[in-house]
Amino acid sequence: MKKVLLMCVACAGWMAVMAQLPKPLPKVPVPLFKKDTLSIVAKGAKGNGYFLNTTAIQQSIDQLHKKGVA
Repeated sequence: MKKVLLMCVACAGWMAVMAQLPKPLPKVPVPLFKKDTLSIVAKGAKGNGYFLNTTAIQQSIDQLHKKGVA
């Protein structure tokens, strides 16, 4: 009986160790952007949380509209 109990404890310990091992992450494909995609950063937008990016966003929308995209 002690051997069976010891075997169960050993198996449970082994399973706990195996559960903690790192698993390989899935491969994530690199996103492909359409040719009509613009960068608002190129228009002067800043992602710092303090700068108001309204003008840069509107300029990008206007440029896409002129191309007939938006």
